[in-house]
Amino acid sequence: PSNSANSPPKQVWHTMAYDAARDRIVLFSGAGSSPNFSDTWVWDGSTWAKKTPPNPANSPSLRIWESMAYDKARGQVILFGGYDLGGTLFDDTWAWDGTIWTNKTPSNSANSPPALLNSAMAFDAGRDQIVVFGGSINSVGFTNGTWLWPGVPSPPPCGDERDVIVQQYPDHGVLFTPACSDLRQTITQDEQPAPHFSFASLQSPDTSWAILRGSLLGGLETIRYKYGIDLVINSGYRTPFHNCCQITPRGTPNSRHIYGDAADIATNSVNWHSIQSYGKSAGACVEPAQKSGLGHVHVDWRGICPTGW
Repeated sequence: PSNSANSPPKQVWHTMAYDAARDRIVLFSGAGSSPNFSDTWVWDGSTWAKKTPPNPANSPSLRIWESMAYDKARGQVILFGGYDLGGTLFDDTWAWDGTIWTNKTPSNSANSPPALLNSAMAFDAGRDQIVVFGGSINSVGFTNGTWLWPGVPSPPPCGDERDVIVQQYPDHGVLFTPACSDLRQTITQDEQPAPHFSFASLQSPDTSWAILRGSLLGGLETIRYKYGIDLVINSGYRTPFHNCCQITPRGTPNSRHIYGDAADIATNSVNWHSIQSYGKSAGACVEPAQKSGLGHVHVDWRGICPTGW
């Protein structure tokens, strides 16, 4: 614009997103020489218009390095996090509807990312959710966490230790939340959920609870009986936390191990090519190659296998 009063002032570290519902570019905040800004501007292709609400409580506060993306499913621009140049990081979530900002920060902080700056944010059209990945949690620390907006609703409480495990699923962005009845607890380490496989061999090492699907137990027994081989279970059920953060190499996000229908198996009597064949004959999805250096084959009974498995 020829008149600088009709456009945002000089600034850096601000954030922009395209508002498809209103066919406008939305710009928020930034740092300038003096002062810093907490303004909202929209661009219609030819002119800028300042849209900052008169009441500061109705707008995100001054910040830089916040994340912003358009939520196509709800017709809003979503803003999350940022840094106020004074040492404060934000964990709040705001929605812009073309006229006003609305604070959408969940009342339960467990259902929201921690305070972050410089996170990546994009809309996942396949699931109608905003995806937030990574970011800085302080001046030197970073995270590789993934969060979804709107998030998976908090599951109903089980009233015991299962609540901790169940809550890990939405916290780690898993697109499945188990029912309390899905989790069973071992009474003794010798307990046999299947005739030839102990609970201890199949459970996640960080808990006495596990999801063990009948398809997994039946499939393992089929392989053992049909081919007359003893199987070694390298890994069975994993909690999302164990899958994410306690094993090397880390499990893939949404690994079938956290669904309770997968195992990494090995045997001393046949080679891994034979195990692959045995697994497929028992109705399993079988990973195409042996885990490099780990000596096992991944099998799971998810139903529809990935291409090439």
